Amino acid sequence: MPSEAWLDLGYQRNDRVGLSGLEVSMEPLLAGQKGERQIIQDWSGREVGQVGVSLPPTAGYNLHLTLDIDLQIKAQEILSRTMEEIRNYAIVDFFTGRSEYREIELATVVAMNPQTGEVLAMVNIPSFDNNLFATEIPVEYYLGLLRNDYEPFLNHAIAGQYPPGSTYKVVTVAAALQEGIVAPTRLLEAPGTILVANQFAPNDPGRAQEFVCWISLPPNFSSHGLVNAYIGLAQSCDIYMYKIAGVCARKH
Repeated sequence: MPSEAWLDLGYQRNDRVGLSGLEVSMEPLLAGQKGERQIIQDWSGREVGQVGVSLPPTAGYNLHLTLDIDLQIKAQEILSRTMEEIRNYAIVDFFTGRSEYREIELATVVAMNPQTGEVLAMVNIPSFDNNLFATEIPVEYYLGLLRNDYEPFLNHAIAGQYPPGSTYKVVTVAAALQEGIVAPTRLLEAPGTILVANQFAPNDPGRAQEFVCWISLPPNFSSHGLVNAYIGLAQSCDIYMYKIAGVCARKH
């Protein structure tokens, strides 16, 4: 909102207002109402009288978030550690033998209560220290944030643009159950990788493509084993989804 618009709402130029996130969306409730009192002063600035009726100020509402501070701290620690582990893990090319390290500078985690939708933790990396903006922020620190290619000022958890990814697995499972492709309790083997035939050359092994499950990647190097619809969704098993989606595709 332009600064002049705040003045039209009764704010003073030196008032602090929320400019993003919850602070701006809840500003009308958090700000409260200012009081008003007109006084008469003598030449020395001493109050000697009052004009009219005083209007007492009204305190704003308090905002209680659903964030779990312990979970928030733990999520920050785990995400930072996992990013560092991925950076330090060498991926060796099978044909050339060369080692490569993956660059990972941007990541986000959101933990929600699936029953209520309450946000319990929300972590973005890179981020910044909000407290520095309450006083005079160091110029170099501020410029460093502006020049960062990974946009630390953007809350990537809610404002980033991404493909639907694993959120689409709900649709995959729903379609398979609706079409009778698989029963919800039927167990399927889910190794860490799966070889999918090329739909245009299904009989040519050389054109088949290998797909991997997230759990087979570093630092896990594992598999989900036997998986049904419940486990597949709860653990976001890629291989289970590949298998039931493949049957759906062949059926239709």
